Amino acid sequence: MIITDLSDQVFSSGIRTAVTVGKFDGLHRGHRELILAAAEKKSEGLVPLVLMIDMNTGTDRKSLLDPSEEAEALRKLGAEILVRVPFTKAFSEISAETFAEDILVSKLHAKALISGEDFCFGKGRRGNPAFLKSVSAALGFEYECLPRVFYGNAPVSSTRIRDCLQEGNIRDANACLGVSYRIRGTVMHGMHLASSLGFPTANILPPEEKYLPRFGVYRVFSEIGGRTLRGLANLGVKPTVPGARKALLEVYFPDYSGDLYGQTLSVVFDEFLRPERKFPDLAALRQQISEDLQRI
Repeated sequence: MIITDLSDQVFSSGIRTAVTVGKFDGLHRGHRELILAAAEKKSEGLVPLVLMIDMNTGTDRKSLLDPSEEAEALRKLGAEILVRVPFTKAFSEISAETFAEDILVSKLHAKALISGEDFCFGKGRRGNPAFLKSVSAALGFEYECLPRVFYGNAPVSSTRIRDCLQEGNIRDANACLGVSYRIRGTVMHGMHLASSLGFPTANILPPEEKYLPRFGVYRVFSEIGGRTLRGLANLGVKPTVPGARKALLEVYFPDYSGDLYGQTLSVVFDEFLRPERKFPDLAALRQQISEDLQRI
């Protein structure tokens, strides 16, 4: 169940929820710990609910997960209800007390609340773990504050993951996400240039809302026909080809032959090999692709 409007009463009086609240902009390892903690409350008869404060409202900021990936991740983590609240000026001016009483308790029927130690809310950011702990008993919910999740010697965050992706640091991005970064889409017809070079590719137009990593060549994996196949992928605007400027993901699977047009592929990024660059001619491009294939 997905809810985007909290203006009216949302649930029947009989429901009791375990709410985890935060920005959840990427569902990285820290976010996953919060959702799993809420899902554990099922054993107490509570319904796991994710209250997502959507900071991307009204901006062109891209998401680490596209909507279908987000829905799948929430389901696998055990969330049963997603409440998506846009972060507007009006929302930012709600007092911490009103947020706790009117939203968490009255509208969402929270009997358990889980947040991270860096979570703040309410006007002047007055709402924080200390505030929630102080009001939890009076408002009738159990409060749990989880520590920040670290990878290496730095905390996991969506900003850190975005920085890693822009650096081509797929290993650390995947470690912080808790799952491998991927682009999913329907295989479409392209210009058939790669086929003429001897490397037929599956072409995928990335979702518009998807945050893309550094343009370049990657080692990737996809599951096709029950087999996990390695691939060589180029993400970018094909600077060698005149007129091609929209970002496209092209994947060549050396161990596969067949027609993938119209199929939905999930392309998992494993390693950044080199930046995208313009070649003097197609012969030089073909030679570089051959060298790239040796690396994977």
